[in-house]
Amino acid sequence: MALPALGGHEGAGVVTKVGKNVTGIEEGDHVILAFIPACGECPPCLKGFRSLCDRGAVLLGGKAIADGTNRITAGGREVSPMNLLGTFAPYMTVHKDSVVKIDKDIPFETAAIMGCAVPTGFGS
Repeated sequence: MALPALGGHEGAGVVTKVGKNVTGIEEGDHVILAFIPACGECPPCLKGFRSLCDRGAVLLGGKAIADGTNRITAGGREVSPMNLLGTFAPYMTVHKDSVVKIDKDIPFETAAIMGCAVPTGFGS
Protein backbone atom coordinates (compact mmCIF):
# COMPACT_ATOMS: atom_id res chain seq x y z
CA MET A 1 0.00 0.00 0.00
CA ALA A 2 1.32 3.42 -0.97
CA LEU A 3 1.85 6.16 1.60
CA PRO A 4 0.22 8.28 2.83
CA ALA A 5 -2.59 5.86 3.57
CA LEU A 6 -6.06 5.86 5.09
CA GLY A 7 -6.41 2.77 7.28
CA GLY A 8 -9.32 0.49 7.90
CA HIS A 9 -10.51 -2.62 6.09
CA GLU A 10 -13.48 -3.78 8.19
CA GLY A 11 -16.66 -1.81 7.73
CA ALA A 12 -20.42 -1.83 7.56
CA GLY A 13 -22.94 0.91 7.00
CA VAL A 14 -25.73 2.38 4.92
CA VAL A 15 -25.39 3.20 1.22
CA THR A 16 -25.99 6.94 0.75
CA LYS A 17 -25.37 7.23 -2.99
CA VAL A 18 -25.06 4.83 -5.92
CA GLY A 19 -23.30 5.40 -9.23
CA LYS A 20 -25.37 5.51 -12.40
CA ASN A 21 -24.11 2.16 -13.73
CA VAL A 22 -24.35 0.25 -10.44
CA THR A 23 -26.93 -2.53 -10.19
CA GLY A 24 -27.98 -4.70 -7.27
CA ILE A 25 -27.24 -2.03 -4.64
CA GLU A 26 -29.59 0.83 -3.75
CA GLU A 27 -29.50 3.89 -1.51
CA GLY A 28 -30.57 2.86 1.98
CA ASP A 29 -29.19 -0.69 1.70
CA HIS A 30 -27.20 -1.96 4.67
CA VAL A 31 -23.87 -3.41 3.59
CA ILE A 32 -20.62 -5.03 4.67
CA LEU A 33 -17.46 -3.81 2.99
CA ALA A 34 -15.35 -6.72 1.77
CA PHE A 35 -11.60 -6.28 2.21
CA ILE A 36 -10.99 -8.21 -1.03
CA PRO A 37 -13.18 -7.08 -3.95
CA ALA A 38 -14.82 -9.88 -5.94
CA CYS A 39 -16.48 -9.28 -9.32
CA GLY A 40 -18.11 -12.71 -9.57
CA GLU A 41 -17.36 -12.80 -13.31
CA CYS A 42 -13.62 -13.36 -13.83
CA PRO A 43 -12.17 -16.90 -14.15
CA PRO A 44 -11.05 -17.19 -10.49
CA CYS A 45 -14.44 -15.93 -9.22
CA LEU A 46 -16.34 -18.32 -11.48
CA LYS A 47 -14.24 -21.21 -10.13
CA GLY A 48 -15.14 -20.23 -6.55
CA PHE A 49 -11.85 -18.48 -5.77
CA ARG A 50 -13.23 -14.99 -5.10
CA SER A 51 -10.19 -14.14 -2.97
CA LEU A 52 -8.16 -14.32 -6.20
CA CYS A 53 -10.44 -12.01 -8.20
CA ASP A 54 -8.72 -10.32 -11.13
CA ARG A 55 -10.19 -6.93 -10.14
CA GLY A 56 -9.23 -7.47 -6.51
CA ALA A 57 -5.61 -7.91 -7.57
CA VAL A 58 -5.21 -4.12 -7.73
CA LEU A 59 -6.37 -3.49 -4.17
CA LEU A 60 -2.95 -2.70 -2.71
CA GLY A 61 -2.23 -0.05 -5.33
CA GLY A 62 -4.80 2.34 -3.86
CA LYS A 63 -6.25 3.16 -7.28
CA ALA A 64 -9.99 2.78 -7.91
CA ILE A 65 -10.97 -0.44 -9.69
CA ALA A 66 -13.38 1.31 -12.04
CA ASP A 67 -11.03 3.80 -13.67
CA GLY A 68 -7.57 3.60 -12.09
CA THR A 69 -7.83 7.02 -10.46
CA ASN A 70 -7.14 7.95 -6.86
CA ARG A 71 -10.27 9.13 -5.02
CA ILE A 72 -8.67 10.57 -1.88
CA THR A 73 -6.23 13.46 -1.47
CA ALA A 74 -4.82 15.35 1.50
CA GLY A 75 -2.65 18.42 1.22
CA GLY A 76 -2.46 17.95 -2.54
CA ARG A 77 -1.10 14.39 -2.23
CA GLU A 78 -2.85 11.18 -3.20
CA VAL A 79 -3.90 9.06 -0.22
CA SER A 80 -4.16 5.29 -0.60
CA PRO A 81 -7.24 3.75 1.08
CA MET A 82 -6.45 0.42 2.74
CA ASN A 83 -7.86 -2.40 0.60
CA LEU A 84 -9.64 0.26 -1.52
CA LEU A 85 -11.86 0.98 1.49
CA GLY A 86 -10.27 3.24 4.11
CA THR A 87 -12.97 2.52 6.69
CA PHE A 88 -11.48 4.88 9.27
CA ALA A 89 -13.18 7.67 7.29
CA PRO A 90 -16.80 8.56 8.10
CA TYR A 91 -17.75 8.34 4.40
CA MET A 92 -16.07 6.59 1.50
CA THR A 93 -16.48 5.83 -2.18
CA VAL A 94 -16.07 2.13 -2.88
CA HIS A 95 -16.52 -0.13 -5.89
CA LYS A 96 -19.62 -2.32 -6.00
CA ASP A 97 -17.33 -5.37 -5.98
CA SER A 98 -16.40 -4.44 -2.39
CA VAL A 99 -20.02 -4.23 -1.20
CA VAL A 100 -22.12 -7.10 0.17
CA LYS A 101 -25.77 -6.36 0.98
CA ILE A 102 -26.98 -7.57 4.39
CA ASP A 103 -30.29 -7.68 6.26
CA LYS A 104 -31.18 -4.38 7.92
CA ASP A 105 -31.61 -6.01 11.35
CA ILE A 106 -27.95 -7.11 11.61
CA PRO A 107 -26.02 -4.76 13.94
CA PHE A 108 -23.19 -2.93 12.16
CA GLU A 109 -20.71 -3.86 14.91
CA THR A 110 -21.28 -7.54 14.17
CA ALA A 111 -21.50 -7.11 10.41
CA ALA A 112 -18.19 -5.21 10.16
CA ILE A 113 -16.30 -8.10 11.73
CA MET A 114 -17.83 -10.45 9.17
CA GLY A 115 -16.14 -8.46 6.39
CA CYS A 116 -12.71 -9.56 7.61
CA ALA A 117 -12.83 -12.31 10.23
CA VAL A 118 -14.97 -14.76 8.27
CA PRO A 119 -13.05 -14.49 4.96
CA THR A 120 -9.74 -14.67 6.84
CA GLY A 121 -10.83 -17.75 8.78
CA PHE A 122 -12.27 -19.41 5.68
CA GLY A 123 -9.15 -18.61 3.71
CA SER A 124 -6.84 -20.11 6.28
